[in-house]
Amino acid sequence: MKNEDLVKIEFGAHIDGYPCMVGHSVVVGGKAKGKQADVILAAYDALLAATRSIKVGGNNQDVTTAIAKVCEEYEVEAL
Repeated sequence: MKNEDLVKIEFGAHIDGYPCMVGHSVVVGGKAKGKQADVILAAYDALLAATRSIKVGGNNQDVTTAIAKVCEEYEVEAL
């Protein structure tokens, strides 16, 4: 790893047969800048927008549309 690399740390476990995963992204040795910061903020804002769009009677297109709008604002692509 080099200084300013974006690294994702993931941890997973099965507890009494139930799977659980958690992940966290960090920038090595500093803070994110420029496009790197845009991608991190876009991912966070897309998560918030997606959770707000999940409703009873809704469909997956509502969630996809919410994520696409955030990506468009930050000028990034969701993969």
